[in-house]
Amino acid sequence: MGAPKAAAPAGPFDRNSVPAENQHIVDAITRYFPVLEEVERNAARRAELQEKIEIAFRQLASRSVKPGTVQLLDTLAEQLNRDSLDEALKTHAAISRSDWDSNKEWLVPLKRLLLRK
Repeated sequence: MGAPKAAAPAGPFDRNSVPAENQHIVDAITRYFPVLEEVERNAARRAELQEKIEIAFRQLASRSVKPGTVQLLDTLAEQLNRDSLDEALKTHAAISRSDWDSNKEWLVPLKRLLLRK
């Protein structure tokens, strides 16, 4: 027996898989993706951060995000659309406090995106 095979990469994210009522969340966060170039100069690391944030989108698509977290993401999207990064960081902290275990994989890179000042 050989070593266990690594999981296959998830592949490119299909934003159309996210329910229509949550598309604005994806739109608001992806609008900030160019900021990753300021945060992380290494292209491979930048792609990794983006992929980890996309985990949230995949969870929205599969409807596996808790309703309270979806409400907070909705608030965060509104704040991002207003460029209210200080408020978005507070909402990020609220998500972290309420549902860290389910979302830690994408919360850390999302915070890096929000801290881009």
